Amino acid sequence: MTRARIVEDQMTLTVSRRTVQRFFLLRPDANGEMQNAMWYCAGLAAEEHGIELHAMTGMATHPHYSMSDPHSLAPDFYADFHRNLAAATKGLRDWDEEVFNKSSTAGLEICTPEAFVEDLASIIANPVAAGVVKRPEDYPGVIVLPKQLGRRRIIARRPNLPYFRSARWPAKVEITLTLPQWVVDHYGSEEAVRREVKVELEGLLSEIHRERAAEGKGYLGAKRAVRISHEVRSTRVEERGRINPLFKVGRGQVALARAKLREIRGWYACYDDCRERWTSGDRNVVWPAGTWWMRVFHRAPCESDLPPET
Repeated sequence: MTRARIVEDQMTLTVSRRTVQRFFLLRPDANGEMQNAMWYCAGLAAEEHGIELHAMTGMATHPHYSMSDPHSLAPDFYADFHRNLAAATKGLRDWDEEVFNKSSTAGLEICTPEAFVEDLASIIANPVAAGVVKRPEDYPGVIVLPKQLGRRRIIARRPNLPYFRSARWPAKVEITLTLPQWVVDHYGSEEAVRREVKVELEGLLSEIHRERAAEGKGYLGAKRAVRISHEVRSTRVEERGRINPLFKVGRGQVALARAKLREIRGWYACYDDCRERWTSGDRNVVWPAGTWWMRVFHRAPCESDLPPET
């Protein structure tokens, strides 16, 4: 059973979702159709649920994006974005099977401005780390470069596919990327955030280039990246059975990471106690703030619903 989600207002998250068996179903198209569909589906779901998008990279096996959730609606956003993107992918690839694997969406909370900068650099460097292109600006797929953070405006048109031909789908979706205000406040301005991400990215790219050169690995190149078959599967070996992290605090933040881990363990202990009481018939139990499923689907009371003490 999937562990309960902690979903609170104003959380900033980094999110990814893998394709089934890591097929290259989401690889960028030479005509831009997959790129347009990814932006359209993300923008539509973001508009519906009030999500703020900060950056996104569309890899062949997964979309990886940064977002903020002002109204505790991230799970609804995931469901709509990934469902519609899966439908678009089936149409574009003539694919009759499932598109995404059965694992739950990987969403990690970003806890510090430093972690936000590191995470954005990682998202932007993804195509380089995967050996697709040598520089992020050469990537033909969905990507947001440091200079575009907090100000890029994307207009995505409705995909010309049977799934989207109903009148309920808007002809176009407009997306304006933002930066979290708490990160901007920390660094002083949006331009300062862009500079920090650029510096972090250059350091990360240098490390990736050194490692690939030492291993004798080259880069696929933009032209080949859009021609590779979607029926190809990633050969990258991933560690099995590893524990998936729930948050990022940034390099060197050991004390903060330990404190956050204690906080999360306390939350789960409270949640498990509430679940045991609920399944025993106690409908007056008050669930911890951040409970999502019980609040949304069972209208169960949560600590965040209680009036403040006077």
